[in-house]
Amino acid sequence: MQQDFVNRHFFSLTVFALVFGVIFYDLIDGAGFSYIDEICALFLFLLFGAHVFRSKDWAFDRLFLTMLGIFLFYLLYSLVIGSNSKRAIWMDFVIQIKPYLAFFCAWSLRPVLNASRKKIIRQTVLIFSVYLLLVGVADVAFSGDIMLTLLSHPSRFATATSILALLYLYCSDYTKRDKLIFLLILSIGLFSGRSKLYGFLVMCTFRSSRDIIYATI
Repeated sequence: MQQDFVNRHFFSLTVFALVFGVIFYDLIDGAGFSYIDEICALFLFLLFGAHVFRSKDWAFDRLFLTMLGIFLFYLLYSLVIGSNSKRAIWMDFVIQIKPYLAFFCAWSLRPVLNASRKKIIRQTVLIFSVYLLLVGVADVAFSGDIMLTLLSHPSRFATATSILALLYLYCSDYTKRDKLIFLLILSIGLFSGRSKLYGFLVMCTFRSSRDIIYATI
C-alpha cells in the first residue's frame, strides 16, 4: 500500500515535470514564471516527506543526511559571515541543493512504474517527439525563428530530445524495436546543431547497434 502511494504520485510528478519542466519550460519561463524547477523539487520533497511519515521504520539514508548537513552548515556559515546579500545566499543554496535533493529523494523513494504507467509515458514521449520533430523541420524552413521562439536556445532543444529518448528507453522493454525508436527520437536533436548531441548520438548508436548484433548472434 505504501509503495503504491509512492509509485502513483511519482508517476504523476514525472509526467508533470516532462510536460512543464522540459517541453514547455521555456514558453512558461518566457511568460514570466520561472519556478517550475523549484515546484518539481518541492513536490518531490513533499512526496518524500509523506513517505517518511507514512512509514513505520522512519528510515533515512545516512549519505542523504550528511549532504543536508553540509549544505545547511555552509548556508548558516555564509549568513553569519555575510559573504553576500541574504537573497543571493539563499538563491545559491536553492540552486545548488536542487539536483542533490532530487537524486536522494528519488533514491530513498525507490519508485517502480508498472507496465500501464510505462506505456502512458512512452505514448506521451512519442507525442512530444513528433512535436519536436515538427519544430525542427519548421525551424529549418523559417531560418531558426521557430526553435528560438519555443525553446529559447538550440541547446534546450537538444536537451529535450535527449530526455525524451532516455525516458522512452527507460520505460521500454529494451527490445531491438525499442532501441531503434530511442535512436530515432535522439536523432531529432540533430536539428539543434549541438556538437555534444552529435557525440551522444554516435555513442548511443554504437552501443545500441552492438547490443542488437550480439542479441541476434
